Amino acid sequence: MVPLGAKPWSFEPFAAEIADGRLLGRGSTDMKAGIAAFVDAVLEIADKPLKRGITLIITAGEETGCEGAYHLAEVGAL
Repeated sequence: MVPLGAKPWSFEPFAAEIADGRLLGRGSTDMKAGIAAFVDAVLEIADKPLKRGITLIITAGEETGCEGAYHLAEVGAL
């Protein structure tokens, strides 16, 4: 888990609240939405004829050193 940091939050970080049309809360702008978009894009074209297949690789640990991506590179998966 990524620490909250030393700076005080102006809203409750572990709750989700909407203020001025924006979602506020820890994780509200991280890669969860990006991953959902990647998966949706792949599903959108998955039944179309393709010259090559699709491989969607998603790794974790972007805040802690990208261990998943490093591991895939080490084993030659990328």
